[in-house]
Amino acid sequence: MSAPTATGNLTSTPFCELLIYALSQGLSGSLVLECPDRTKHAVLFVAGVASKGRVNHAGTRLGQVLLQQGAVTAEALRAALESDSDELLGQRLFALGALDPGALARGLSEQLMRQLSWLSGAPPATAFAYYAGVDLLEDWGGEPLRVDPLAAIWRAIDAHAPRERVEAALAGLSDKILRLHPDSRVARFDFTSRMRGLLDVLKVKPQSRASLEATGLLERPVLHKLLYTLALTRHLDTGLPPLGVVPGSRSQVGPAVRPGQSQLGPAVRPGQSQVGAAVRPGQSQLGPAVRSGQSQIGAAVQEPAAPPSAASGNASPAAVSSAAASAASRVSAVRTQVAPVPASVARPAVTAPASERQEPAASRAVQPPPAAVAARPAAATARRVSSEALQTGRFLAREEIEARLAQVDQLTHYELLELPPDASQEQISQAFPTLARRWHPDRLSPEYGDLREAVTRVFARMTEANRVLGNPNSRKSYDQSLGNDSEGPSEQDQVAQVLRSAEAFQKAEILLKKKDLERAEELARLAHEGDPEQPEYAALYAFIRARRPDAKEADIAASLAMLKKAIGKQENNVKIHYYLACVLKASGQMGAALREYRHVAEHDPSNVDAAREIRLHEMRKGNSKQPTSQGEAGLFGKLFKR
Repeated sequence: MSAPTATGNLTSTPFCELLIYALSQGLSGSLVLECPDRTKHAVLFVAGVASKGRVNHAGTRLGQVLLQQGAVTAEALRAALESDSDELLGQRLFALGALDPGALARGLSEQLMRQLSWLSGAPPATAFAYYAGVDLLEDWGGEPLRVDPLAAIWRAIDAHAPRERVEAALAGLSDKILRLHPDSRVARFDFTSRMRGLLDVLKVKPQSRASLEATGLLERPVLHKLLYTLALTRHLDTGLPPLGVVPGSRSQVGPAVRPGQSQLGPAVRPGQSQVGAAVRPGQSQLGPAVRSGQSQIGAAVQEPAAPPSAASGNASPAAVSSAAASAASRVSAVRTQVAPVPASVARPAVTAPASERQEPAASRAVQPPPAAVAARPAAATARRVSSEALQTGRFLAREEIEARLAQVDQLTHYELLELPPDASQEQISQAFPTLARRWHPDRLSPEYGDLREAVTRVFARMTEANRVLGNPNSRKSYDQSLGNDSEGPSEQDQVAQVLRSAEAFQKAEILLKKKDLERAEELARLAHEGDPEQPEYAALYAFIRARRPDAKEADIAASLAMLKKAIGKQENNVKIHYYLACVLKASGQMGAALREYRHVAEHDPSNVDAAREIRLHEMRKGNSKQPTSQGEAGLFGKLFKR
């Protein structure tokens, strides 16, 4: 077996930070952990996402998880475990008719989450070794799962984040104004309703850490872990793209999906939750490089590596924590301290020479541009640029970039977009594309590579300004906060309204489950009217309106229009797609309804209602009379393919 690519222990790099590092680098390979009691565990990463685990802990066994979820009975589980079969446990239970695909999906997803959560609490002296590009769990259990990496990271941090790491990371945030990144998708962390309420406050107005603590919405330890999570994953705005999402889109990075939406292969084999002496014969050694208190990657690299470029987003596991600790300085200019990382791990696309990787960071400080560039006359930068320069962005002068960065936090949204406060919506819509052609980091001249970080930060601010001013409602709120509009509610009133709307929405969902449609509709209406920019609020209100016994065709048509508008704002929200499917069915549009039900079933196997609607439709058509029909065979093959 080849030597590990990276070794260390959980004292220097906690497991939750290893998950973040793997996601930031898009790692694919196997992580082997050995606890002080000599028990061994392994996790497979696919494109940065933990996708399979082998953990020596009884609480993470699939049978135990299914039993606790109420998905199977003790008798059925016992019968499956005692049966003389080489099939996986999920296959046995499925064959016995004791488990449906949706319950299996939820069980496997929860099992992996529990495994990662348990590993985050492993003893600090636990040693780890990472093997890049190697699947040590190929012969273990079923196919890799697809769970949301952000939900997995939060689960691990919430369970066992080291307190001293959290406090160290937040020390630099004490006197800074915190804001969510424009591309942040905080809903995917699977936070509680109270946490989402606090984040709604942060969306209304950027706040300091002390101000968030003063709201009393969360206990301080919980709030600190929440901020620690958002800081390390860059969902707090530092000028760099947040982890797990594609900048400027609603897409996510890697093969993961939202919480509870596990795409799965075969279930875990019976009796395979004990890890034994090795993952495979001869693969139990973690390598000679593991030393107590040391986190090193490879044996030859001893000197600190230079900070990576902001564009690459590369950072070592140790840097994940230091990045959060230095978040205060990164709010104005990102600077990340990096531990030794080989090109094979941290820089998969660019392999730097060994001599460069071993050179101390101090000796590799960012070099100034060539003298010819630095001494470029001001008159030259003021000339009309050529068409080639317009396409490449080379007309951005160093002085212009540095001047804008120095004042970017003090500029209003209008000033960022170079607009007057009374600009028309048409002027606003035209301003950002013009600026983007000049300020997008990818259009930066190559000789200004050392300024890419600064340009990225300025461009992120411009993107946020365009988002706020481009919407008349959010622009009105922003104008009021600036004092440009003396009428309307105060900022405190806006925060209070956001909280009331969030609370009304949560209560409406509970009442809907209890089938109390009248009270649920009233609360959903209050939530929607109080915060009309929230697509989920509008979708819930529209869904409940259409379900009323006295709902008329006009009500259903209005609900359909609201739901389609909500999907336009959150196209990847499976819950809204499910609401739309139900209302389409109520309106008699079965073809369109089935398309939505299939979309829901594909992206959320745990939604048994959508799967049932599809089965009922197929049964009516007579296409699923036999268990071996194409539909069921395809589903069985998808779930249990080897």
